[in-house]
Amino acid sequence: MKRINLMISGILFFALVLLIITVIPSEVGANEAKSGTVAGNTKYVKYYANYDVNANGTHTVTYDIIVEVLTEEGVKSANQATFSYSESLENPTILSAYTLKKDGRRIDVPPSNIQERSAVTGGGPMFSDIKTKVIIFPDLTVGDKASYSYKINQKTALFPGQFSMTETFTQFMAYDDVRISVTVPGNSLSLQCFARGVQGGRVEDKDGRIRWVWTYNNHNIATPEIGSVSEIDYGPLIVVSSFKNYGEVAEAYEERAKPKASVSDKIRRLADELTQGIAGEREQAKILYTWVSQNIHYAGNCIGTGSVVPHDADMVLDNRLGDCKDHTALLQALLAAKGIVSTPVLINSGSSYKLPDVPSVDVLNHVINYIPSLDLYADSTAEYIPFGLLPSRESGKLAVHTANFAGLRQTPPTDYKTNTLHLQMVLHVHEDGSADGETNNDETGFSASAVRALMSYIEPNMEDLVVRSILARSGFTGMGTLIKGHPRDVSEHYTYGIKYHLENVMNVPGPGAISVVDVFSSSLSIRSAVGELNTPKRTLSYPCVGGISTEEYTLELPSTIKIIAMPKDIHLAGSSITYDSTYIRKNNVVTVTRKLEDRTPGNLCTPEDDARFRSIAGSIIKDLKSQIIYQPADGEEK
Repeated sequence: MKRINLMISGILFFALVLLIITVIPSEVGANEAKSGTVAGNTKYVKYYANYDVNANGTHTVTYDIIVEVLTEEGVKSANQATFSYSESLENPTILSAYTLKKDGRRIDVPPSNIQERSAVTGGGPMFSDIKTKVIIFPDLTVGDKASYSYKINQKTALFPGQFSMTETFTQFMAYDDVRISVTVPGNSLSLQCFARGVQGGRVEDKDGRIRWVWTYNNHNIATPEIGSVSEIDYGPLIVVSSFKNYGEVAEAYEERAKPKASVSDKIRRLADELTQGIAGEREQAKILYTWVSQNIHYAGNCIGTGSVVPHDADMVLDNRLGDCKDHTALLQALLAAKGIVSTPVLINSGSSYKLPDVPSVDVLNHVINYIPSLDLYADSTAEYIPFGLLPSRESGKLAVHTANFAGLRQTPPTDYKTNTLHLQMVLHVHEDGSADGETNNDETGFSASAVRALMSYIEPNMEDLVVRSILARSGFTGMGTLIKGHPRDVSEHYTYGIKYHLENVMNVPGPGAISVVDVFSSSLSIRSAVGELNTPKRTLSYPCVGGISTEEYTLELPSTIKIIAMPKDIHLAGSSITYDSTYIRKNNVVTVTRKLEDRTPGNLCTPEDDARFRSIAGSIIKDLKSQIIYQPADGEEK
């Protein structure tokens, strides 16, 4: 744990995800109602961080950490300690590292157990100079302690003449002794402090330096609450900053970023070429956005102050690489070449929906564009998102416009009407109980973009395995063929599906029952929407998004059976949710229509919203489990 820990909230998609992506991190919150004294696998016996700040904003931070191993599982997590730094910006020094055995013996970490790795992404050293130190503790067993201390000397302030730090602590870990201190020369930098869930504050000045000290401990470990907002919004937090307000952060970013978005001859030629024959600002902006999103690959830009300063737009264009700041600078330059004004916007792209009262540079971890004339935000790093939409994790977020800052603004919340699913499934069941069928999905909004991204990972030789897994997770055995639109087609709609042959769909000649189940669904399917009912009741707010799902099923059953009972139509209505299902039979052809409309008005839901959803979701689940009852045909018609 070093400074701020941000995890991007994941979305549970259909079974395809499990084959393509091994881990989708999700935000975890604390369920205080279920907290209890839990030992955990490890605990922090000591966590000290001392920030010694200079008048020019540079600083040295010294960490002194001791982790105790409580279980065998804890050995796996505690036997290595890591920390990262910018090679050009910071000088690291390991002061001590050793295993403290439970019998009191000390085993120093040998030099060979200290390794350095490059945390390079995408663009290689040219776009990142982040290094990671790894300390491997010898002979660490249950009851032992891993002790290490190190300091990082920041040679150049991230923002000239400014200092900002953020420390967060989790309620899911035991801490015996936490101590965070900050000192600064008197009459130099004026620092503001914000603290929540910790004790302390400004203490007696010493040796001409102003001092702050905070302490924290936690032995009552909370039960995780999956999918909640970030602990930045509610957990123990310390922010210290020389920025007086977020307007100063905007000004500091704009000062160095604006020249990077200059319009060169090369930029102008490309903008003219891409928009040739295209009239109107919106259409031209759409063309330029789409080109950047699909032609500039993402690469981490963390070379010294490069973590907050983009590369020149020309350099980004030449290399076809860049991080969010680089994307923003290039798109800003291309738009400017066509006379379209835009500005960078700083936001949080994780699960944090609040900004601390004291400006925190760490929380603002993403940059996107804003086009005032269109009143439109655009994130060209979201390569599968159509122009005019933002990813759900960036919607409804507090925003810092770096040009012409006039106070905090908010990105538009997601309109539930933009997220739609239209599922059509036709299943022809044969006399032997097998079936042939086809499912087609037409989606819009964030879910369509997620499916595009997932489809882009599927290699041709993996399609059969993907289809078989999808069928298995829907409770079927069989095989089929994947139908998919091109992932790079970022129009409003995305269509995909599968054709399949299924074994043993019905127990023929009966008697028996068959359920109406979506063979190939998405995160917007009704089944997925009510799946969260199995999670504990929420006590914290959580990211959410509404949508409209319409599902149509046609089941052609064999003439060798007779339908003797059908499910009943139902209508359910809540304050923000309605659900309707109809069941129509004509001879042995059954048509089922289900529609769920979730009118959630934004991107953040409360525990009260969760309770209202649960009150109706149980009845929806019962309907999804309803069955068509049949028996062997006896020559009669019903």
